[in-house]
Amino acid sequence: MRARTAEKKRVSIVDVAREAGVSAATVSRVIHEKPVVDAKVRDRVKKVLEEMNYRPHYAARYLSKGRTGYIAVATPRGSQHLFSNPYITRVLEGIGKVLDETSLQLILCTTPVQFKRLMDAHTVDGILLLGVEMNDSYLDDLEKSDIPVVVIGGYKQETHFSVFTPDYAGAVRMGVEHLADLGHQRIGFICGPPNRYKWRLNQTTFEETARRLKIEEVGSIVAPDYEEETAFHCLSRLIEQGARLPTAYISTSDILAIGLMKAAQEHNLSVPEDLSVVSYGDIPGAATAQPPLTTVGGDFVEIGAAATRMVIDMIEGELKEPVSSMIDLHLVLRKSTAPPSNRD
Repeated sequence: MRARTAEKKRVSIVDVAREAGVSAATVSRVIHEKPVVDAKVRDRVKKVLEEMNYRPHYAARYLSKGRTGYIAVATPRGSQHLFSNPYITRVLEGIGKVLDETSLQLILCTTPVQFKRLMDAHTVDGILLLGVEMNDSYLDDLEKSDIPVVVIGGYKQETHFSVFTPDYAGAVRMGVEHLADLGHQRIGFICGPPNRYKWRLNQTTFEETARRLKIEEVGSIVAPDYEEETAFHCLSRLIEQGARLPTAYISTSDILAIGLMKAAQEHNLSVPEDLSVVSYGDIPGAATAQPPLTTVGGDFVEIGAAATRMVIDMIEGELKEPVSSMIDLHLVLRKSTAPPSNRD
Protein backbone atom coordinates (compact mmCIF):
# COMPACT_ATOMS: atom_id res chain seq x y z
CA MET A 1 0.00 0.00 0.00
CA ARG A 2 1.41 3.38 -1.03
CA ALA A 3 2.19 5.70 1.84
CA ARG A 4 0.15 8.89 2.02
CA THR A 5 2.02 11.86 0.65
CA ALA A 6 3.06 14.19 3.46
CA GLU A 7 1.41 17.60 3.51
CA LYS A 8 3.60 20.38 2.23
CA LYS A 9 5.10 22.36 5.11
CA ARG A 10 3.93 25.95 5.43
CA VAL A 11 6.71 28.39 4.59
CA SER A 12 7.61 30.51 7.62
CA ILE A 13 9.43 33.82 8.04
CA VAL A 14 12.39 31.85 9.41
CA ASP A 15 12.53 29.77 6.20
CA VAL A 16 12.52 32.93 4.07
CA ALA A 17 15.16 34.57 6.28
CA ARG A 18 17.48 31.54 5.96
CA GLU A 19 17.12 31.48 2.17
CA ALA A 20 17.64 35.25 1.81
CA GLY A 21 20.54 35.34 4.26
CA VAL A 22 18.92 37.90 6.58
CA SER A 23 17.27 37.87 9.99
CA ALA A 24 13.62 37.00 10.54
CA ALA A 25 13.12 40.55 11.84
CA THR A 26 14.29 41.94 8.48
CA VAL A 27 11.84 39.71 6.61
CA SER A 28 9.05 40.92 8.91
CA ARG A 29 9.99 44.55 8.19
CA VAL A 30 9.85 43.90 4.43
CA ILE A 31 6.46 42.17 4.69
CA HIS A 32 5.03 45.07 6.69
CA GLU A 33 6.55 47.70 4.36
CA LYS A 34 8.77 49.25 7.03
CA PRO A 35 11.09 51.89 5.48
CA VAL A 36 14.24 50.97 7.45
CA VAL A 37 15.42 48.14 5.16
CA ASP A 38 18.12 48.76 2.54
CA ALA A 39 16.65 48.78 -0.98
CA LYS A 40 18.86 45.93 -2.28
CA VAL A 41 18.08 43.78 0.76
CA ARG A 42 14.36 44.55 0.36
CA ASP A 43 14.43 43.46 -3.29
CA ARG A 44 16.27 40.23 -2.41
CA VAL A 45 13.79 39.37 0.35
CA LYS A 46 10.80 40.11 -1.87
CA LYS A 47 12.22 37.84 -4.57
CA VAL A 48 12.63 35.00 -2.06
CA LEU A 49 9.12 35.60 -0.69
CA GLU A 50 7.75 35.19 -4.21
CA GLU A 51 9.90 32.17 -5.08
CA MET A 52 8.95 30.36 -1.88
CA ASN A 53 5.26 31.31 -2.28
CA TYR A 54 5.18 32.74 1.24
CA ARG A 55 1.72 33.55 2.62
CA PRO A 56 1.37 35.61 5.81
CA HIS A 57 -0.10 33.79 8.79
CA TYR A 58 -2.85 36.31 9.52
CA ALA A 59 -4.31 34.32 12.39
CA ALA A 60 -1.03 34.50 14.30
CA ARG A 61 -0.77 38.20 13.61
CA TYR A 62 -4.20 38.93 15.02
CA LEU A 63 -3.76 36.62 17.99
CA SER A 64 -0.63 38.55 18.96
CA LYS A 65 -2.88 41.61 19.23
CA GLY A 66 -5.55 39.78 21.19
CA ARG A 67 -7.86 39.62 18.17
CA THR A 68 -9.37 36.90 16.03
CA GLY A 69 -9.16 38.47 12.56
CA TYR A 70 -12.88 37.88 11.92
CA ILE A 71 -15.87 40.19 11.42
CA ALA A 72 -19.42 38.86 11.57
CA VAL A 73 -22.36 39.86 9.45
CA ALA A 74 -25.30 38.89 11.62
CA THR A 75 -28.96 38.77 10.65
CA PRO A 76 -30.60 36.08 12.80
CA ARG A 77 -33.57 35.66 10.43
CA GLY A 78 -32.28 32.68 8.51
CA SER A 79 -30.25 32.47 5.31
CA GLN A 80 -33.36 32.92 3.14
CA HIS A 81 -33.81 36.41 4.56
CA LEU A 82 -30.14 37.14 3.97
CA PHE A 83 -29.80 36.10 0.34
CA SER A 84 -33.30 36.70 -1.03
CA ASN A 85 -33.45 40.34 0.04
CA PRO A 86 -32.11 42.59 -2.75
CA TYR A 87 -31.31 45.39 -0.30
CA ILE A 88 -29.13 43.12 1.82
CA THR A 89 -27.34 41.52 -1.13
CA ARG A 90 -26.15 44.97 -2.24
CA VAL A 91 -25.05 45.83 1.29
CA LEU A 92 -23.12 42.54 1.37
CA GLU A 93 -21.42 43.49 -1.87
CA GLY A 94 -20.14 46.68 -0.25
CA ILE A 95 -18.98 44.78 2.84
CA GLY A 96 -17.06 42.33 0.67
CA LYS A 97 -15.36 45.09 -1.32
CA VAL A 98 -13.90 46.65 1.82
CA LEU A 99 -12.85 43.33 3.39
CA ASP A 100 -11.06 42.42 0.15
CA GLU A 101 -8.70 45.32 0.90
CA THR A 102 -7.86 43.90 4.35
CA SER A 103 -6.79 40.56 5.81
CA LEU A 104 -9.98 40.32 7.86
CA GLN A 105 -12.22 37.32 7.26
CA LEU A 106 -16.03 37.25 7.20
CA ILE A 107 -18.36 35.05 9.26
CA LEU A 108 -22.06 34.88 8.39
CA CYS A 109 -24.40 34.39 11.32
CA THR A 110 -28.00 33.64 10.32
CA THR A 111 -29.70 32.05 13.35
CA PRO A 112 -30.08 32.97 17.04
CA VAL A 113 -28.20 29.79 18.05
CA GLN A 114 -25.23 30.71 15.85
CA PHE A 115 -25.28 34.22 17.22
CA LYS A 116 -25.21 33.03 20.86
CA ARG A 117 -22.26 30.74 20.11
CA LEU A 118 -20.46 33.58 18.40
CA MET A 119 -20.99 35.82 21.43
CA ASP A 120 -20.07 33.18 24.04
CA ALA A 121 -16.88 32.16 22.28
CA HIS A 122 -15.71 35.72 21.50
CA THR A 123 -15.19 34.56 17.93
CA VAL A 124 -15.11 37.95 16.20
CA ASP A 125 -13.52 41.38 16.54
CA GLY A 126 -16.60 43.25 15.33
CA ILE A 127 -20.19 42.75 14.19
CA LEU A 128 -22.31 44.26 11.41
CA LEU A 129 -25.99 43.82 12.32
CA LEU A 130 -28.65 43.69 9.59
CA GLY A 131 -32.43 43.45 9.84
CA VAL A 132 -32.71 44.21 13.55
CA GLU A 133 -36.13 43.78 15.16
CA MET A 134 -37.35 45.33 18.41
CA ASN A 135 -37.97 41.97 20.08
CA ASP A 136 -34.54 40.48 19.29
CA SER A 137 -33.47 38.90 22.59
CA TYR A 138 -29.74 39.07 21.91
CA LEU A 139 -29.59 42.88 21.70
CA ASP A 140 -29.48 43.55 25.46
CA ASP A 141 -26.52 41.21 25.98
CA LEU A 142 -24.75 42.65 22.96
CA GLU A 143 -25.27 46.22 24.23
CA LYS A 144 -23.46 45.24 27.47
CA SER A 145 -20.51 43.67 25.66
CA ASP A 146 -17.35 45.43 24.53
CA ILE A 147 -17.58 44.11 20.95
CA PRO A 148 -17.58 46.87 18.31
CA VAL A 149 -21.01 46.82 16.63
CA VAL A 150 -22.43 48.75 13.68
CA VAL A 151 -26.16 48.46 12.94
CA ILE A 152 -27.10 48.90 9.28
CA GLY A 153 -30.72 50.06 9.15
CA GLY A 154 -33.17 51.39 11.71
CA TYR A 155 -32.40 51.23 15.43
CA LYS A 156 -33.26 52.97 18.70
CA GLN A 157 -31.70 56.35 19.52
CA GLU A 158 -30.14 55.46 22.88
CA THR A 159 -27.49 52.83 22.15
CA HIS A 160 -23.83 51.93 22.56
CA PHE A 161 -23.76 50.77 18.94
CA SER A 162 -22.81 52.85 15.95
CA VAL A 163 -25.75 53.09 13.54
CA PHE A 164 -25.58 53.48 9.79
CA THR A 165 -29.09 54.17 8.50
CA PRO A 166 -30.72 55.48 5.32
CA ASP A 167 -32.87 58.59 5.70
CA TYR A 168 -36.16 56.69 5.99
CA ALA A 169 -38.14 59.78 7.03
CA GLY A 170 -36.72 61.73 4.10
CA ALA A 171 -37.72 58.91 1.74
CA VAL A 172 -41.34 59.00 2.94
CA ARG A 173 -41.48 62.81 2.66
CA MET A 174 -40.09 62.73 -0.87
CA GLY A 175 -42.66 60.16 -1.91
CA VAL A 176 -45.65 62.04 -0.46
CA GLU A 177 -44.43 65.38 -1.83
CA HIS A 178 -43.97 63.87 -5.30
CA LEU A 179 -47.53 62.52 -5.31
CA ALA A 180 -48.90 65.83 -3.99
CA ASP A 181 -47.05 67.72 -6.74
CA LEU A 182 -48.80 65.49 -9.28
CA GLY A 183 -52.15 66.53 -7.81
CA HIS A 184 -53.05 63.50 -5.66
CA GLN A 185 -55.28 64.34 -2.70
CA ARG A 186 -56.11 60.80 -1.49
CA ILE A 187 -52.96 58.84 -0.68
CA GLY A 188 -52.60 55.45 0.95
CA PHE A 189 -49.60 54.05 2.80
CA ILE A 190 -48.23 50.52 3.00
CA CYS A 191 -45.35 49.67 5.31
CA GLY A 192 -43.61 46.61 6.67
CA PRO A 193 -44.13 44.95 10.06
CA PRO A 194 -44.34 47.06 13.26
CA ASN A 195 -41.58 45.04 14.94
CA ARG A 196 -38.98 47.03 13.01
CA TYR A 197 -37.54 50.19 14.53
CA LYS A 198 -38.19 52.22 11.38
CA TRP A 199 -41.91 51.39 11.31
CA ARG A 200 -43.05 54.09 13.77
CA LEU A 201 -40.80 56.70 12.12
CA ASN A 202 -42.20 55.86 8.68
CA GLN A 203 -45.81 55.95 9.87
CA THR A 204 -45.41 59.20 11.79
CA THR A 205 -43.59 60.88 8.91
CA PHE A 206 -46.35 59.88 6.48
CA GLU A 207 -49.06 61.26 8.77
CA GLU A 208 -47.22 64.52 9.48
CA THR A 209 -46.36 65.12 5.82
CA ALA A 210 -49.94 64.39 4.73
CA ARG A 211 -51.28 66.89 7.29
CA ARG A 212 -48.77 69.54 6.24
CA LEU A 213 -49.76 69.16 2.57
CA LYS A 214 -53.49 68.83 3.42
CA ILE A 215 -53.60 65.35 1.91
CA GLU A 216 -56.34 62.89 2.88
CA GLU A 217 -54.79 59.77 4.41
CA VAL A 218 -56.48 56.62 3.21
CA GLY A 219 -56.23 53.48 5.34
CA SER A 220 -52.64 52.57 6.06
CA ILE A 221 -51.79 48.93 5.33
CA VAL A 222 -49.40 47.35 7.83
CA ALA A 223 -47.92 44.28 6.14
CA PRO A 224 -46.69 41.43 8.39
CA ASP A 225 -43.58 41.03 6.21
CA TYR A 226 -41.88 42.42 3.10
CA GLU A 227 -43.12 39.80 0.65
CA GLU A 228 -44.58 40.73 -2.73
CA GLU A 229 -47.38 38.19 -2.28
CA THR A 230 -48.41 39.83 1.01
CA ALA A 231 -48.97 43.22 -0.61
CA PHE A 232 -50.79 41.55 -3.51
CA HIS A 233 -53.30 39.91 -1.17
CA CYS A 234 -53.73 43.02 1.01
CA LEU A 235 -54.76 45.23 -1.90
CA SER A 236 -56.75 42.47 -3.62
CA ARG A 237 -58.81 42.04 -0.45
CA LEU A 238 -59.63 45.77 -0.33
CA ILE A 239 -60.64 45.83 -3.99
CA GLU A 240 -62.82 42.72 -3.65
CA GLN A 241 -64.50 44.22 -0.59
CA GLY A 242 -65.43 47.28 -2.63
CA ALA A 243 -63.34 49.69 -0.58
CA ARG A 244 -62.87 53.21 -1.89
CA LEU A 245 -59.23 53.25 -2.88
CA PRO A 246 -56.79 56.16 -2.83
CA THR A 247 -55.52 57.53 -6.12
CA ALA A 248 -51.96 56.68 -5.08
CA TYR A 249 -49.98 54.59 -2.63
CA ILE A 250 -46.60 55.20 -1.08
CA SER A 251 -44.75 52.07 -0.02
CA THR A 252 -41.73 51.65 2.27
CA SER A 253 -40.50 48.73 0.18
CA ASP A 254 -40.11 48.22 -3.57
CA ILE A 255 -41.05 44.58 -3.07
CA LEU A 256 -44.36 45.53 -1.46
CA ALA A 257 -44.93 48.18 -4.16
CA ILE A 258 -44.50 45.63 -6.96
CA GLY A 259 -47.06 43.43 -5.21
CA LEU A 260 -49.49 46.38 -5.09
CA MET A 261 -49.08 47.07 -8.81
CA LYS A 262 -49.69 43.43 -9.70
CA ALA A 263 -52.83 43.34 -7.56
CA ALA A 264 -54.17 46.50 -9.18
CA GLN A 265 -53.53 45.15 -12.67
CA GLU A 266 -55.07 41.77 -11.76
CA HIS A 267 -58.27 43.66 -10.90
CA ASN A 268 -58.28 45.70 -14.12
CA LEU A 269 -56.83 48.88 -12.61
CA SER A 270 -54.15 50.59 -14.66
CA VAL A 271 -50.91 51.82 -13.10
CA PRO A 272 -50.43 54.77 -13.08
CA GLU A 273 -53.67 55.93 -14.72
CA ASP A 274 -55.95 54.49 -12.00
CA LEU A 275 -53.41 54.06 -9.22
CA SER A 276 -49.99 55.68 -8.85
CA VAL A 277 -47.34 53.94 -6.77
CA VAL A 278 -44.11 55.41 -5.35
CA SER A 279 -41.75 53.40 -3.21
CA TYR A 280 -38.40 53.09 -1.44
CA GLY A 281 -35.28 51.07 -2.21
CA ASP A 282 -34.55 51.19 -5.95
CA ILE A 283 -33.84 47.46 -6.06
CA PRO A 284 -32.76 46.01 -9.43
CA GLY A 285 -36.32 44.78 -10.06
CA ALA A 286 -37.75 48.30 -9.71
CA ALA A 287 -36.46 49.41 -13.13
CA THR A 288 -37.83 46.30 -14.87
CA ALA A 289 -41.22 46.19 -13.12
CA GLN A 290 -44.35 46.76 -15.20
CA PRO A 291 -44.52 49.71 -15.26
CA PRO A 292 -41.03 50.71 -14.10
CA LEU A 293 -41.32 51.81 -10.48
CA THR A 294 -40.82 55.37 -9.26
CA THR A 295 -38.84 55.00 -6.05
CA VAL A 296 -36.49 56.65 -3.58
CA GLY A 297 -33.06 55.05 -3.71
CA GLY A 298 -29.48 55.29 -2.56
CA ASP A 299 -26.12 53.63 -3.01
CA PHE A 300 -26.62 50.54 -0.83
CA VAL A 301 -23.28 49.07 -1.90
CA GLU A 302 -21.56 52.16 -0.49
CA ILE A 303 -23.69 51.93 2.66
CA GLY A 304 -22.30 48.43 3.26
CA ALA A 305 -18.77 49.62 2.48
CA ALA A 306 -18.97 52.67 4.76
CA ALA A 307 -20.41 50.64 7.64
CA THR A 308 -17.56 48.14 7.27
CA ARG A 309 -14.95 50.88 7.32
CA MET A 310 -16.63 52.20 10.46
CA VAL A 311 -16.48 48.88 12.34
CA ILE A 312 -12.81 48.47 11.32
CA ASP A 313 -12.08 51.94 12.73
CA MET A 314 -13.78 50.87 15.95
CA ILE A 315 -11.70 47.69 16.12
CA GLU A 316 -8.49 49.65 15.52
CA GLY A 317 -9.40 52.14 18.25
CA GLU A 318 -9.66 55.06 15.84
CA LEU A 319 -13.36 55.50 16.64
CA LYS A 320 -13.97 55.37 20.38
CA GLU A 321 -17.52 56.79 20.66
CA PRO A 322 -20.66 55.50 18.90
CA VAL A 323 -21.58 57.36 15.73
CA SER A 324 -24.99 57.76 14.10
CA SER A 325 -24.69 58.30 10.34
CA MET A 326 -27.62 59.23 8.09
CA ILE A 327 -27.47 58.25 4.41
CA ASP A 328 -28.98 60.67 1.90
CA LEU A 329 -31.42 59.31 -0.67
CA HIS A 330 -32.86 60.60 -3.93
CA LEU A 331 -36.07 60.26 -5.93
CA VAL A 332 -35.83 58.10 -9.07
CA LEU A 333 -38.64 59.04 -11.46
CA ARG A 334 -40.03 56.27 -13.65
CA LYS A 335 -43.45 55.30 -15.03
CA SER A 336 -45.53 54.22 -12.01
CA THR A 337 -46.71 57.71 -11.04
CA ALA A 338 -48.87 60.22 -12.94
CA PRO A 339 -51.54 62.84 -12.20
CA PRO A 340 -54.75 61.27 -10.85
CA SER A 341 -57.60 60.39 -13.21
CA ASN A 342 -61.14 61.60 -12.60
CA ARG A 343 -62.46 58.26 -11.43
CA ASP A 344 -63.37 59.72 -7.99
